[in-house]
Amino acid sequence: MKLQIILLCAGNSKRFGSNKLLYKIDGKRMFEYSVDLVEKLKEHFNKEIENIVVVSKYSEIKNYIENKKMIYVENFKSEDGISSSLILGLKEWEKNKSDYIMFMVCDQPYMKFLTLKNFIESFFKQSKEIGTLSFKGRMGNPCIFSQKYVEGLKKLRGDIGGKKIIKQNLDDTYCFEIFNEKELEDIDFFNKIS
Repeated sequence: MKLQIILLCAGNSKRFGSNKLLYKIDGKRMFEYSVDLVEKLKEHFNKEIENIVVVSKYSEIKNYIENKKMIYVENFKSEDGISSSLILGLKEWEKNKSDYIMFMVCDQPYMKFLTLKNFIESFFKQSKEIGTLSFKGRMGNPCIFSQKYVEGLKKLRGDIGGKKIIKQNLDDTYCFEIFNEKELEDIDFFNKIS
């Protein structure tokens, strides 16, 4: 089974007060944690992960991935919400379709490689066509979708992501339970990291 990763890095950070993706945590810009993580996943899974697509509008992110084996897609309409990045990523995916797509965001700096590795491996061993991380029943990113759900994902509009599709198809959703809630934390406010 083949997987492509679409990394969503074009958010406007309205609640954060500035561009949170460029904010440094322990000397590293927030987006770098996710970019480095997916790069490590690609190295580990080798042939199973075909492409990494990075959707952004920030030159700093574009420059950071310039020498990496990733595809950069510019989002000129990020104010239209997360669905705009998701749809741009899917357009790139359609050029070289894989069995599955994993969407990941760039504001989860505490996500661990081992968690994602185990999530992907266990997802491929079961039969459901959607996968998500979960902590005590609370679902979060990243999420995996089979080709079956692409048309539904393409119809999303505004600041609505794949969670809408998941909620409509809970019977076809595999939840991978994690043990550290902090890994699911997406950072929206300064006080979360101070």
